[in-house]
Amino acid sequence: MLLMCFLSIKDGLRIKVIVVRFDNGIEYTSQRFNTFYEEAGIEHQLIFPYFPQQNGVSERKNRTIIEMTRCILHEKSLPKELLTKVLEEKTPYEAWFKMKPTLKNLKVFDCLCFYHVPQVKKDNLGEKSEHGIYVSYSLVSKAYRIYQPQIGKMIVSGDV
Repeated sequence: MLLMCFLSIKDGLRIKVIVVRFDNGIEYTSQRFNTFYEEAGIEHQLIFPYFPQQNGVSERKNRTIIEMTRCILHEKSLPKELLTKVLEEKTPYEAWFKMKPTLKNLKVFDCLCFYHVPQVKKDNLGEKSEHGIYVSYSLVSKAYRIYQPQIGKMIVSGDV
């Protein structure tokens, strides 16, 4: 999971990770991680056991998250056992970018939809849209994959 996060940061955000600092947990000191750090050119620092002050930034962020969660539980008069459930309600996008993702482009699989017919594919009196069944998002462009049951074909459209 952590390796995927590094790759996502590197590729998606175009940010180079230079240094990472972890506690001495075996999950961070394995041969697999050491090889990854070396190949990626990342300096790997370990804090001294039972000395969280050496990892102040991370400890402070964790404290903020815990305090916010405690406030939510207190406000709603919920037991502390629900702590992890409250934290689960945040999407990875929201946790990373500190804002809720926009949902305006989300579509429901297998729903009836109408897509815009480009001017070059219609005559002046032709329909401006046709109906189809939403299947998925396009993997290669900012568009949608639509099944046209009347002709039995898939099309890709950016205007749905």
